[in-house]
Amino acid sequence: MNFSTWQYLFRYSLGKPGTIGMFQRNLKNQFLDTDELAEVSWKKTKDTILSAYENVPWYRKKFDEKGLRPDNMVSEKDFQLIPV
Repeated sequence: MNFSTWQYLFRYSLGKPGTIGMFQRNLKNQFLDTDELAEVSWKKTKDTILSAYENVPWYRKKFDEKGLRPDNMVSEKDFQLIPV
């Protein structure tokens, strides 16, 4: 990685803490095999679903109407039940 890239990341990370760590994780993730990458992707998806459920009243209402709980979602089939 060249100096200008590090300089950009440093400046960006001043306003957004954790940027450099996120960048380093992404560098490692690019070399994961398909199964490991799918696992990382599903974990991030579940985190997003949980955040939507906890912070957006509309999503909480829609989840509750369908009887869905983010904790109980175990596969992508469950993900397809989420209202968009």
